[in-house]
Amino acid sequence: MRLPNLSQTLVRGVDIWKRFKIPHEKKHTIFEETAGLVGLAKGRRIAYEEYWALKGVSFELNEGEWLGVVGANGSGKTTLLKIIAGITPPTKGRIDVHGRIATILQLGVAFHPELTVKENIILYSSVMGIPGKEARRRIPDILAFAGGNIDKFVDAKLKVLSSGMQSRLAFAVAIHTDPDIFFIDEALAVGDLEFRQKCLDTFESYKGEKAMVLVTHDLGLLTQFCSRAIWLSQGQVVSSGEPVEIANQYKASIDLGATIAA
Repeated sequence: MRLPNLSQTLVRGVDIWKRFKIPHEKKHTIFEETAGLVGLAKGRRIAYEEYWALKGVSFELNEGEWLGVVGANGSGKTTLLKIIAGITPPTKGRIDVHGRIATILQLGVAFHPELTVKENIILYSSVMGIPGKEARRRIPDILAFAGGNIDKFVDAKLKVLSSGMQSRLAFAVAIHTDPDIFFIDEALAVGDLEFRQKCLDTFESYKGEKAMVLVTHDLGLLTQFCSRAIWLSQGQVVSSGEPVEIANQYKASIDLGATIAA
């Protein structure tokens, strides 16, 4: 079901739940693995534990807005980002997105390791609606922005690049495909300080024009760039509001946890 096309709302999530099934059985030997397959073939049921990564999360992202998402590891941040990016569906609830999106995850999701750097640029651009001829024209600018001597690997398979180089390439391609919305998951933590600052300067120039969902542990980044923030814990929204307020609440919870542990 699609929501009405509201001119100011680019992304809206309504009561989003996400369930994963975790198998209880562990196979430690080849014999056990084989026995497990035989049991499955005979119709034996395997027990699973339900794990709810998200529990009733609702939010909106408006034109030109930067939404920051913070929370401990396992709080559901990346799962939420993957749902709004269309990488995985919600178990319950609904999500509606208006506009072209560029998703930048740590290891360059949407890239194919067996394709060359050039082929990946053309493929990603095609997904973003950019014709092949125009994508090829942009390749020199993309490689120049990525830096790090990536131009020397333009005809090499993507898998030979380090994770940092792949992150550089992901940023460079995304920026040059002119999306309406950026989805970024901690990718800014990868790479050297010079490239990180180049990306931040570029995003700074987009303020008020492009929308962004930024998943981050960097509270300084959250307060510097985001116009609104939500704090997730165990799949639920603990609080939402001004980034400084959310950052202080989140930091206080971390300090309290450290004090109790001590």
